[in-house]
Amino acid sequence: MKLKFALVGLLLFIVLPSSAAQSRRRNTPDADFLRAGFLAAFGNDFELVKDGITPRTNEQGGGMYWLAYVKARQPGYFSLQYSFKRDDKHYSHEEREIHITVAPKGCRRGPPSSGVYPRFCMGDTIIIPVFIAGATSHQFELKKQAPAADEDWKTFDEKYPNFRDRDLDKTPVENPSESLRYVGRRSHKMLHRKPGYTLQLFADFEAVKPGKFNLLVSSSAYGGPAGKTPAGSIPIIVVDRSTSLTLIAGREEVRGFTMGHNGQEYVSSTSGNSYMTSLIVLQPGDRVSFLYLSAIRSPRFERDGNARRDGFDPAEATAPVISVHPFALETKYDFGAWLVDYLP
Repeated sequence: MKLKFALVGLLLFIVLPSSAAQSRRRNTPDADFLRAGFLAAFGNDFELVKDGITPRTNEQGGGMYWLAYVKARQPGYFSLQYSFKRDDKHYSHEEREIHITVAPKGCRRGPPSSGVYPRFCMGDTIIIPVFIAGATSHQFELKKQAPAADEDWKTFDEKYPNFRDRDLDKTPVENPSESLRYVGRRSHKMLHRKPGYTLQLFADFEAVKPGKFNLLVSSSAYGGPAGKTPAGSIPIIVVDRSTSLTLIAGREEVRGFTMGHNGQEYVSSTSGNSYMTSLIVLQPGDRVSFLYLSAIRSPRFERDGNARRDGFDPAEATAPVISVHPFALETKYDFGAWLVDYLP
């Protein structure tokens, strides 16, 4: 009899969802609710092209998002803010704010910064992520600033082009890429608090023509199988200035609010999120730099006479080895899965 009751209890445990799982489902808003709130706040300034709820795997970092695919109706500076309540006794509610700059069609977006794009062009589709896992009562708010009448959108054009090649070693190296022009290499030493340093070598490129490929820049030749895209290579797409893209509004500010003993809420934490991808989208004229060698030098390295008296590290003479491979975008660990179906 005891065994029978044990088996029944085990079956109930397996079949019935846990209270935590039930709570997560109950506290996940539906797409209709989110869409209505979003359009009420943003509909005059952004066209909602499509939307949907997208979970992320544990490998990707977990969580669940409602993704809004939008197109700006006019250029300007926008602050997209949303707030929600969540299952956390430490916070009364949370606010997230995404800043978006939209320039005229054909603008210079500039290369990404830490996997995030700082600017979008008219005609681009912008993916706005809204966090919904364990969150309820979403509210949306838009703040905007129109561009000045004499707005100069050439922020990413070189103001001092004569200085960008300074300190570059322009010794030619073999470069199989037709879309990126190799312009030279440079070194940088990061001094340690105690004697010693970290040496870093970078290879600089300039986009010259459209193309789609993975680039591997290393200190030695790639020895893997031909036709296979190696790990660590960088997915790159070069497009014309007139090409519209789908990209993620990838950086947001996060503010957590706590209810004080006096009944007043206060900001109790601030942080930031970045929805980074490994994808690099460039336009002709854009410049990018890739690290291809990093070496940590201890105090003993110099004491043993491995460096010249003028401070030159022998590794600084290492030239980059460049190889081009079939295009492949990482989708397993970052947010590239949100873009893979919308690549130009």
